[in-house]
Amino acid sequence: MPRLDATRLKDALARAVVRVAPSIRERVPPERAHPLAAPRSFAERLMARALHGAAARRRDDHALEGVHEAYWRSGEGAQWHEDVGDRFSTIFGPRCTEMLDRVVEVARRPDIVHLCEIGTGRGAALSYLAERAPGLRTYVGLDLSEARIERSREAHRAEPLRFEAARGQDWLRERAEPGILVVTFGGVLEYFAPDELAAMFADAATRLRPAAFALFEPISDDQALDALGSSAPYGVELSFSHPYPAMLQAAGFQVDFLRELRLDGLRMVEVIASAT
Repeated sequence: MPRLDATRLKDALARAVVRVAPSIRERVPPERAHPLAAPRSFAERLMARALHGAAARRRDDHALEGVHEAYWRSGEGAQWHEDVGDRFSTIFGPRCTEMLDRVVEVARRPDIVHLCEIGTGRGAALSYLAERAPGLRTYVGLDLSEARIERSREAHRAEPLRFEAARGQDWLRERAEPGILVVTFGGVLEYFAPDELAAMFADAATRLRPAAFALFEPISDDQALDALGSSAPYGVELSFSHPYPAMLQAAGFQVDFLRELRLDGLRMVEVIASAT
């Protein structure tokens, strides 16, 4: 009899629980189905594994996106930021000095008058850029968590920063104006379904031109950056690995800077792109 590895055995057990105890499914909130959620009961862990894994297997990208959004919108998502501390100042900033210098150059361009950070968390990156590129009309930090936004407002109340609880793609479509630089640091767009991300880039390249994106995102080890349409769930979280350069170029952006690096075992990509 073939030996089942641990992962396959857990998946099989999770699917069995779904079949024999469907009522458990109704008692697991969406945010509890996320792998980063706090310790759960054995039944919750199995149900979460079944729900999350099934969405990935059938490539229900919006179901996966919904699990990610529910987690980051919840109190658990806000607490995660408290637990990990200021990653921008301690991890990302020191490793991304070349990219940050280039982002500051873009923010100082005369055609850029707005700065927006999606997934702002503690607001450290937004504060860093605002200090080095003063004089813009707006500095906006977006996050899904109302609790996290309130903490960022309190922490940065003496600075010219505005924080709003919103989905980044919705805010850009409904509130953004031309002349905007959009930044992400450390893993934000990895939680966007591929079609949502492509639509956001396309809208920005047309309606918000001149516009620029500066992205620092994790990708899978086998992700081809020039392979349009190759987005796929990967890793423990089943977040999305996207071909960011190809997606930006397809939307009408020109890639001005591209670099890869390893960070704590993860493959990361830095991309700066403009539509002028």
